[in-house]
Amino acid sequence: MGLTVLVLVAAFAFGRLAGGPGPLAAPPLRRVSLLVAALGVHFAEPLVASEVAYSYPLCLAISATLMVQFAAGNLRTPGVALAAAGVCANALVVVVNGAMPVSEAAAVRAGIPVERLALDTDGRHEPLDGATRMAPLADRIPVPIPGHREVDSLGDVAIAAGAGLYAFSAAYRRRGIFTESGIMNRWEPAERC
Repeated sequence: MGLTVLVLVAAFAFGRLAGGPGPLAAPPLRRVSLLVAALGVHFAEPLVASEVAYSYPLCLAISATLMVQFAAGNLRTPGVALAAAGVCANALVVVVNGAMPVSEAAAVRAGIPVERLALDTDGRHEPLDGATRMAPLADRIPVPIPGHREVDSLGDVAIAAGAGLYAFSAAYRRRGIFTESGIMNRWEPAERC
């Protein structure tokens, strides 16, 4: 989550700096209700965790299904398909393992004490070991963000990259340079010799 927030802020700031001042022009999104539903299912999971067996894999699978449907309606919108692929990758590794495997070695490299992971008591995470299936998609990328250290998966990186692409495209304002009203319309090529 920290990586996604960092990428969103950096992409938005870079888009504003590169594109100049002006109003935001976020690319339009269709079927936003599917995105809201996917987030709702994901964030409601802790409320049903004690009542529903395997609630975390089930909720991630439902969220991924909703995200794929959302992405299908927004394929031309920058970053949406990439973020949906990240959600699907996370859901896949959680469904086949029952929880998100976390590399303890990556946690140490990120500066997180292994005890703080609480993998024995956390039903959403488990240690990455030899029995882990789809291990390349597990939480194994150390992200030592100052003030918020974490271990992320390839899916988390894809979600952050997709969100960053969308934020940049919303903030970048230098549109119209090559259109009829832009400078290219006023430019007259020199006569050939």
